[in-house]
Amino acid sequence: MLWLVQLVGMLVLFAGAGVALDWFGRKVRKDSVTVREAGSDKVTGKDTAGENRQRHWIVVCARLLGCGCICAAIFLYTDHFLGERYVIDAIEPLVPETDRYVLYRFLQNSSLSTINVERVEESYDFLLSKEPPKEAVNGEDYPNVIVIMNESWWNTDNIQTDRITFSQDPMGSYKELADRCVTGYQTSVVFGGGTVTPEIEFLTGLNAKYYRADSAYEQMQGRKVPSLVDYFNGLDYETVAIHPYYGSFYGRDVAYAIMGFDQVIFEEDMQYRDIYTRYISDESMAKQIIAEIEEESNGPKFIWTLSIGNHRRTLNYSVKSVTNYDYPISVTVNGVKLSKEDYDILVNYANGIYLANQAFSQLVEYFTSVEQPTVLLMFGDHCPNFSAEVLEALELGEENGDGEKAERLYSTPVIAWSNFS
Repeated sequence: MLWLVQLVGMLVLFAGAGVALDWFGRKVRKDSVTVREAGSDKVTGKDTAGENRQRHWIVVCARLLGCGCICAAIFLYTDHFLGERYVIDAIEPLVPETDRYVLYRFLQNSSLSTINVERVEESYDFLLSKEPPKEAVNGEDYPNVIVIMNESWWNTDNIQTDRITFSQDPMGSYKELADRCVTGYQTSVVFGGGTVTPEIEFLTGLNAKYYRADSAYEQMQGRKVPSLVDYFNGLDYETVAIHPYYGSFYGRDVAYAIMGFDQVIFEEDMQYRDIYTRYISDESMAKQIIAEIEEESNGPKFIWTLSIGNHRRTLNYSVKSVTNYDYPISVTVNGVKLSKEDYDILVNYANGIYLANQAFSQLVEYFTSVEQPTVLLMFGDHCPNFSAEVLEALELGEENGDGEKAERLYSTPVIAWSNFS
């Protein structure tokens, strides 16, 4: 849709510029003839022809320059101006003492033209009337809440073919915890990449399909967006964000600060920095979570953690990659030929999934012996970024149908556990 708007706008302005320049050229020629006729000097036909050619080329150059500038402006700034229509406003409600916000005007189009603050307030009050809010418990009884969105954490049971076999089940630890945890799956909004999209949806509740995945935080334009961080801050939690990679990636350094996290930990702040082939491992991330919990605090903690260990190997990182990594799981491919690069990527992803499950198991074991009530939740952001050849080997390619294949590609695991009833 955006490219169509850009194209139409470019054509309209191009045509308008041409008409304007034609009018200007005719006016200049007319004025020039008038001046010559009014003057006393005689002008030869040769001189007149030369001047006409000169003025013609000046007008042509001016026209090309003007149109070029217009096209450049459209290309550079159309997205910015369209972005003004995709605005998030956090508006205080009509009743100041209430502890809620109204998200309004996040997408201005004809279908939402009738929405206003008053109507949203009425809807909110209607929902509250159907289920009265529960009374808050004593803040001392609040548990620590630890949420991990794990990079490329996907259920390998979605591979339903004999072509791919593993020396041991990458989801083994996950299944062993099934009788102690709540397990299931969610449907991600992205496949193969775009981690920031489910991240924003989880933290803010916004439907991120209206944002380009590569600039969703940027499109918030530095605005304060109500989020889970506000909720936990309002309950006097200490709120912590952990991402074992550069804060500038997707602009999280700015976004987390605006959200109001009390503490933000990026890769340079990590106490544990063991590398899983290229990036800081999930095991180091789990150790960092434990270290944050062990630090003294005046209240419970909400820890939002975004892993990086199993990200596609294409990101730059200052730490040298680990070669000849001792993978705990070997992968066998039967009846189909994969390139060495594709095979290595498949092996790396499968082992990353296994190690993510191991890291969660380590957290469960640690918090089992901790008296402070704690809730753990982990979910995957999206299916790994497999190539078309690997997807075909997994029988998840475009030639393998739509419905069930899409369900397996877009579903990611969820697991939750607490050390109290």
